[in-house]
Amino acid sequence: MIDLHIHTTYSDGQDTLKEVLIKANKIGLNTISITDHDTCKAYDELEQIDYQNYYKGNIIKGIEISSKYKGHKIELLAYNFDNHHLINKIIKKDNYRTNIKMHKIIELERIKLIKKIESLGIIVNPYYINNLFIDYFESQLYNSILKDNNKELLKKILKDNYQESGYQFYRKCVTSPETPFYIDYSILNKDINEVCDLIHELNGLVFLAHPFLYGMKDTLTELKTMYNTYPIDGIECYYNGFNQEQISTIKSFANENNLLISGGSDYHAKPGFKNQLGYCMLGQSHINDYIIDNWYQDNKQVKIKKIVK
Repeated sequence: MIDLHIHTTYSDGQDTLKEVLIKANKIGLNTISITDHDTCKAYDELEQIDYQNYYKGNIIKGIEISSKYKGHKIELLAYNFDNHHLINKIIKKDNYRTNIKMHKIIELERIKLIKKIESLGIIVNPYYINNLFIDYFESQLYNSILKDNNKELLKKILKDNYQESGYQFYRKCVTSPETPFYIDYSILNKDINEVCDLIHELNGLVFLAHPFLYGMKDTLTELKTMYNTYPIDGIECYYNGFNQEQISTIKSFANENNLLISGGSDYHAKPGFKNQLGYCMLGQSHINDYIIDNWYQDNKQVKIKKIVK
């Protein structure tokens, strides 16, 4: 069993690195990857400890990097790169709380979102109007609206844009330019080519994370465009939030286009999250080791995909 999509307290996970290692060992995971958002700090810690005191399996170096595609905020998973210290130095985001330009853009975008919601006749709790920079702002805002007995009103007003949770609202609406609730966070995220070039220079592999989460109207069409335009090496086909049909569809696409396959739980250890360590397909099955067998040929990592411009 493997899990190549795990978060710790170094980004937005609730478990420390050591807690993740102990749990992974306890449930019998053979190979894992710590893929914190835009940081490799977990690997700094791994260099300072004897991790086999906590976990007996293999660790593939990884990171989840925020990127952008046609206005959509997407994530790219990078694996097996040579120098995580360099990635930490380059990928590190400017803190929007201290960067005046970013701070102002986010403030204006979130104010616009509140006004859009209020224009639909929905009352927004003043707390969110006065606290625009709380963590997971959009998800918390939407959950607050749901909690205030607005579910049926939201269904009636939002129609196709209605979501069952703040997380879904963020994924399907806030980060999708195809909806009226879109917030342009492009200034915060790096271009796909920029990410791929960096990882490939470090002999790593780049995968598109959880392709069905981005609110795109036609995921497969967009994947074809992305595959033909950008030098991604693979796709995360096994994912905790996907059903069997989605997994089969995305696996077929990957196989037809000679793309590598990865899989992970997107484990955060957060209360209320269904993502269980080592599980995919809505928490119903483990992720098998064989999906990474073709990452290597003759004990060497496969040739990285290149696109000639």
